[in-house]
Amino acid sequence: MQKDLVRCERYPDRAFFSFVNLFNGIRTPVNMVFMPDDTVIVVVGGAQYRCKSDLVIVLTDLTSVECKKLDDLTYSIKADQLSFYIPYIVYTQLVSYSEFCRQEVISHTD
Repeated sequence: MQKDLVRCERYPDRAFFSFVNLFNGIRTPVNMVFMPDDTVIVVVGGAQYRCKSDLVIVLTDLTSVECKKLDDLTYSIKADQLSFYIPYIVYTQLVSYSEFCRQEVISHTD
């Protein structure tokens, strides 16, 4: 069974997401709770952070694709001042949810 899957639980007043982040080959659990007051609570690596839900952005860094050693740095989530990397399989699943519809692409600027 694949470990890097996104789990989503929806309730009448909130949505709960659970998945892993990735840094330097180390996987850490992430929990994100989207609350009815348009805030999101993010728990990652033992730390808790709260921000407005419209500040959650899924980033794709195309500049890292050129170097195979930087594959782990291609996809990330930014929640206001907090950001963390996610595996590709988590990225593909998260973007199918409305809570993660805000996306940005970082590319070369010529």
